[in-house]
Amino acid sequence: EDKAAEYNYWIGYTKFFKKDQVGGALANARKGMSSSEYGGKATMLVGDIYAKLSRSCGDPAWEQRLAVIAVIDKYASAKAKDPSISDEANRKIGIYNASLPERQAGFMRKVSEGQSVSLSCLGESVKVRFID
Repeated sequence: EDKAAEYNYWIGYTKFFKKDQVGGALANARKGMSSSEYGGKATMLVGDIYAKLSRSCGDPAWEQRLAVIAVIDKYASAKAKDPSISDEANRKIGIYNASLPERQAGFMRKVSEGQSVSLSCLGESVKVRFID
């Protein structure tokens, strides 16, 4: 099973970075997240794919910024799984922290901090947090 997860990571990596096949890459990268050796890298790859997909997640002031939460969460999870990628994960988290949703945008949508919101564009939910 670990070999299959590793194999899926490499397929996802190739599809995303070499062939620009985002959907297929995401499916493979997710399967790679269970690898003991490559799980952190696969989780980082899912974060990179989410970052690319976030731009097509709807309203730039809301859905795209909610997707950024998912991106940051994947990078944080990746470095927890594999400390050797902490520097890269922290660098990317630093970049995306500036794009978290604003509290006012949540207030207008009656969404508060800590509330779970589903993102159909990524097929997952995030716990809302704000930049301010």
